[in-house]
Amino acid sequence: MINAHEFLTVLAKNGFRFFTGVPCSIFKGMLSSLNARPSGVTHILATQEGEAVAIASGYHLATREFPVVYMQNSGLGNCVNPLSSLTAKELYRIPMLLLISWRGEPGKDDEPQHWKMGKITLGLLKLLDIPYRIVSGNKSKLGSELRRARTHLKRHQTPYALIFIKGVFDQPQRSARTHNPRGMAAQEAIRCLIEEAEANDIIVATTGKISRNLYFEREHTGMSHGNIFYMVGSMGSAAGLGFGIAWTKKKRKVIILDGDGATLMRMGTLGIVGHYLPENYVHVVFNNAAYDSTGGQPCVSERLNFAKIARSCGYRRAVSVRNKAGLVRSIRKALSLPGPTMIELKVRRDEGTKIGRPPRDFFLDNKKDFYRLLCGKKTSL
Repeated sequence: MINAHEFLTVLAKNGFRFFTGVPCSIFKGMLSSLNARPSGVTHILATQEGEAVAIASGYHLATREFPVVYMQNSGLGNCVNPLSSLTAKELYRIPMLLLISWRGEPGKDDEPQHWKMGKITLGLLKLLDIPYRIVSGNKSKLGSELRRARTHLKRHQTPYALIFIKGVFDQPQRSARTHNPRGMAAQEAIRCLIEEAEANDIIVATTGKISRNLYFEREHTGMSHGNIFYMVGSMGSAAGLGFGIAWTKKKRKVIILDGDGATLMRMGTLGIVGHYLPENYVHVVFNNAAYDSTGGQPCVSERLNFAKIARSCGYRRAVSVRNKAGLVRSIRKALSLPGPTMIELKVRRDEGTKIGRPPRDFFLDNKKDFYRLLCGKKTSL
């Protein structure tokens, strides 16, 4: 087992001092140490893994030093284009060290959204012609593994990956946090939204704590899940999926429960919504300036005003609220007036509350109920 702080120290000793990426819970301890801003180390928060590769490429071109990009293996899919063009040996040959967590490792228990990528992670790296090593967790081998990586980067001028499995790092420290913004608790906000929505309204919930909070609330109250689509994985895609439903089912209000990190990851969807102007589209963005689902690491939304961004993209109305009265007032307007509407909701960060997950056999049944509600008939899968 590797101590996360010691790992960063060894990285720095081997000349790796520039970090960027998108969090994974496997990297909690490492990111806690990075967010404490160790001397001589630069850490840039990215909103998407492909973006992180671009940032790292710019750093290398400006310094000739070797950057580090960290990501969950799900984010490897977001990197395929820059890794197969920008950094590849067939074009610019840009070296960087990739730290990739291996969720869904075959033979290991994990959530269903990780199963597919878990199976193809190593094969995808081979297709991308990126050599890799699976980190053993043996502290004595760390230095030699990093020297091997640096030798490859220097000699071949292309990316090299280190793969980390669950448990390779020691028990993580609590993530470094900035102040916890004032606002509602996310669970309270979700409860309020459920109470205000009509049974005929469609709800799309983004991946992570928001979906899990919503599932828990519906189970706790004994309410049906049939009008809800729970995004599991596919971070950043809830707004686009909701748009596809809203554009097709114009007589139903479609409420998207989104996160700040997820919205940032697919910010272009706001432009699509503002261009096509679906009147039944209600976009609620929970802004707590953190990635709650991976350990509370900060993201770059603390200074952003999503309501202003939505208005500039063409949303008919957009507001920013931070209490129940403001949320109730805003959601009632959004459900009674033509949109699209953005409600940016300032919420407090989750301080470690554990929330269960839907059972693994839930999702296809939920899809059947969703079909039945939208299509008006029983559908076989």
